[in-house]
Amino acid sequence: MGLGKIIGIILAIPALILVLIPMFIQFWVEGLVTDALLSAFGISPIIGVLITIAGIIIFITAVIVALIRIL
Repeated sequence: MGLGKIIGIILAIPALILVLIPMFIQFWVEGLVTDALLSAFGISPIIGVLITIAGIIIFITAVIVALIRIL
């Protein structure tokens, strides 16, 4: 493993965290907003929960893909 790759990983991790935290917050807020809207229309909040879970799965997938690209 070359020095360039090690430096790349060290620089990429903080960048990854800075990108992923707002993304995670966005999915969480989206889930809450969807939940509130669905409740207002009398639709089961379960759909909001499913949307939030889907967002988290997308988030985790993005993390894995980013890590694979770095390595």
